[in-house]
Amino acid sequence: MIHPQEADEARVWGYYDPNGKRIVLDAGISGLRAVEVVIHELTHALYHLKSVNPRWGEEKTVTAFGLGWAHLLRDNPKLLLWIIAHILKTNKTEVLT
Repeated sequence: MIHPQEADEARVWGYYDPNGKRIVLDAGISGLRAVEVVIHELTHALYHLKSVNPRWGEEKTVTAFGLGWAHLLRDNPKLLLWIIAHILKTNKTEVLT
């Protein structure tokens, strides 16, 4: 679930709350930046939920993330629709850094 939050409260665009198992997203961001932040924070969630071990090496780590993303999107089709809707609203020349 994505919970809106004002930017000045935490001074970040978003974060993953492992105790509440939720993602907090600054209500002031939109478009490609919102998609990037949600994907970033969901990757943190998958890191914790899949118990990724930094010593696994690249292939096992990427496999764990791939499986996590596949299950996440299968189990949350509205998330995929949310991502698509935000991407479609994006200026095609927008570049994130």
